[in-house]
Amino acid sequence: MPRKKPGFKNKDGIELAGMLELPESNVLSYALFAHCFTCTKDNIAASRISRSLAARSSSGNRRVRRTNSMKMTYTIRSLLVFLACLTVPQMAAAEDENRYLSLAAGHVAVLDDNISDPLVYKLEYRFRPKTKWQLAPSIGIARSENDASFVFADLARDFYLSEHWVMTASFGLGTFDDGRDVKLGNDLEFRSGLRIGYQFRNDMRLALEFFHLSNGGLSDRNPGTEPMFLSLFFSL
Repeated sequence: MPRKKPGFKNKDGIELAGMLELPESNVLSYALFAHCFTCTKDNIAASRISRSLAARSSSGNRRVRRTNSMKMTYTIRSLLVFLACLTVPQMAAAEDENRYLSLAAGHVAVLDDNISDPLVYKLEYRFRPKTKWQLAPSIGIARSENDASFVFADLARDFYLSEHWVMTASFGLGTFDDGRDVKLGNDLEFRSGLRIGYQFRNDMRLALEFFHLSNGGLSDRNPGTEPMFLSLFFSL
């Protein structure tokens, strides 16, 4: 394992030396191990502890890279699945698709129990579907009680399972501001989602929405999060 011997002078001009134990992977942070005030850098116990911490850092970095790689793969797969959905014919198409304004409330990280103030609220405007694939663009903002926020834009496509039941697949991106507990490692985050909703005769919809947020490996830290909402869509 690599190491360096930095030197510096104290206020009396006496040359002092230390030992810097480095991990085999990229350095993410540094720690100062002040084992005692009169011991040398060659203290066996301090040296072994420092090497162990550096080795653990290398192992942690490898786990982070594997996790980031898995989540980047998940993001790519989500995009490919969404693109594949475009080729699926509608079972029952609506005669005249409407614009929608939706209000939603939910949990900011439904798969994580260690989040305080987990409630999140969402406001979204959905335009009429465009192109031959019936893609509906939308814009919106979500804000949680732990001060995290997400401003986003995406594309969605409806699949009518019956006269009233609608499944919607979506994919988009946005800017994420970290909250007290939710820190996603990057400002730019991708969002893939699935929605199951019931459409009333007046075209209003009540839906359950599940999303995955990930930066796709754009930064070293990519924990991701999975919000879930209960949403009410008002036809405009």
